[in-house]
Amino acid sequence: MGNRINFIDWMKAIGIFLIVYGHVASRTIEYMTFPIYPKQLGVAFFVFVMGWYLGQEKRDPVLVTYNRLFPVFLFGIGFALFMSAIVFITRHDLNESNYLPFLLGVNVLLDYFPANPTTWYIGTYIHLVLLWALILQRLRIRPWMLVGWLGIEVLIRAVLMPHGLYRAYMIFPNWGTVFLVGMFLGQHGRGDCLSGKAFPIYFLGYAVFVLLWTLATRRFVVGHAFPFREFNSIGGPWGEVARSGFVSLLYLGHTWFVFELTRRIPAPSAIRFFARNTLLIFIAHMPLWYALGPSLRHYLHNYAMFVCVNITILFVGIGMASEVITGMVKPAYLRGLLASRLGIPR
Repeated sequence: MGNRINFIDWMKAIGIFLIVYGHVASRTIEYMTFPIYPKQLGVAFFVFVMGWYLGQEKRDPVLVTYNRLFPVFLFGIGFALFMSAIVFITRHDLNESNYLPFLLGVNVLLDYFPANPTTWYIGTYIHLVLLWALILQRLRIRPWMLVGWLGIEVLIRAVLMPHGLYRAYMIFPNWGTVFLVGMFLGQHGRGDCLSGKAFPIYFLGYAVFVLLWTLATRRFVVGHAFPFREFNSIGGPWGEVARSGFVSLLYLGHTWFVFELTRRIPAPSAIRFFARNTLLIFIAHMPLWYALGPSLRHYLHNYAMFVCVNITILFVGIGMASEVITGMVKPAYLRGLLASRLGIPR
């Protein structure tokens, strides 16, 4: 598991870019992903990769759970403390909601995001890891399970959407099928492909998928609800079921095409760089966006320049800072040190 895997590095790098770009300039591409927003595809890629990794795991689930949660808690709580200090000095507030994801992900039961909004995913991440450790690691995922869960996922989301969009988005059933597909492919040894001959075919198929989806959904009157946009032209329970079905189809369609494409091409050093620095980019980019956004809007009147500067700071800049911070903190060393103190077998 120590070797770098091309499609994982690609999907993590693309995923974090979509999340950052989606916050900076979502309006430029969101017409292609109705009823979701493009940044949600980044989350789907991360969930899929996590499922694939866990599908490959043969080690003690206690060790795997510890290894996965340690860096998330280390950097997540560390940055939450840093934000509390900054906000207390400037606004006399502690941003307490930033700590909710670390209370076993209780934040997903609420209909709002933490003060640092992207950290909602930490709660969902914890739930998916625990779900695997307690139940799924014993199962061999079968195709009928994927089909069955897809139906359950669509219905759960459709029922919850009218009663709290944020809850419907954050709880693990919203991401269940993508996660299970990742596990299924991991368990069956589907990873990097040595041949790139099929790459043009998948590329053309993906382009057709995006184009047809964009053209087909233009006929709907689209609202701007978040995190799922609504059909203003279709109401009632069937409208919610259709909207929920579209969400699952988009998650799965984009994830599958990107997986099939990226497992056929090598990941260059730049992609590997961003892939290994996704955690801190993910945690830190929204607070920095809030801090710098007003000033950048004031000085950068050209929208393209505004987007480029933001991407440079929030994506490249934080990635470089993450590389330095990770080298200084040495999370792998700290993780091993704490494991030895806790008696967790390596």
